[in-house]
Amino acid sequence: MKRFLFVPLICAFFLVPTPGVSYAQDTPYVVVEKDVWLLDADGERIFLLPETYYAPLVGIDETYYSVIFNGVSGKVPKASVSVTGYHQEATGTAQTLHIAQQYSSFTALRLRPAPGASFTDDAPTVPIGEPFTYLGSYPTADGEWYYVCYGDAYGYVLADHCDKKIDVFPFVPTEKEPETTEEKTEEEAKNDDLLKVLVIAGVAVTIVILLVVILIPKRGRKTRYYYES
Repeated sequence: MKRFLFVPLICAFFLVPTPGVSYAQDTPYVVVEKDVWLLDADGERIFLLPETYYAPLVGIDETYYSVIFNGVSGKVPKASVSVTGYHQEATGTAQTLHIAQQYSSFTALRLRPAPGASFTDDAPTVPIGEPFTYLGSYPTADGEWYYVCYGDAYGYVLADHCDKKIDVFPFVPTEKEPETTEEKTEEEAKNDDLLKVLVIAGVAVTIVILLVVILIPKRGRKTRYYYES
C-alpha cells in the first residue's frame, strides 16, 4: 500500500509550472459610428452618441444592441455600429454644468421632456447655482439641446442656457498590455535555474532511497517468542 503513496508524491515534486503571459479579459463594446442615436425602449431618440466612442454592450435582439452610455440605458440599431472587445473601461463624455450667469436672476431652470417641448408645472427643475450633469447632445434646426440629469431627474435644456459649451474629443482606445511579472536579470535567472536543478536532484535521490527501502524485502532474524527454548 505504501508503494502507491509515492506516485502522487513524485508528481507533486516534478510538476513545475511554466512561465506565461496573461491578459485582462475583454469586455464587448459597440463602436459608435457617425450619426448614431441612442434610442429608448419605444425607439424615440434620447441623444446623439459621440463618434469614435465605445458603449458597453449589455443585450441583443434581432434588430438592436442594448447599450449603456454615460449611465443612460438605451439601444442602437445593429446595422449602425460594429462590435469589439476592449480590456479596459471605456470613458464617457459626462461633464458638470451650471446655469449660465445671465440667468442668475431666475430661481430655477425647468427641464423639458423633449427638445422644444412644453413643460408642465410639475416639471423637474434645477436651482440656480446648483451643478447638473451633461449626458448627451440633441442637435435640432433651432439649436442644440443637452440631455442632463439633476439628482434622479432627467430632461433637456438649451445649450445656450448652460455656462459652457460641451466639446467632445475623439476617443482613443489604449492598446492591450500583457500582465507579466517583473523580468529578472540574467544572473538571477541562472541562479534560479541552478536552484531548481539542485532541488529536483535532491528530491529524486530522496525518492530513490525511500523506494529502495520500501520495495526491497527486509532481511532479519527470525522472530522469537518468550516460550521458545
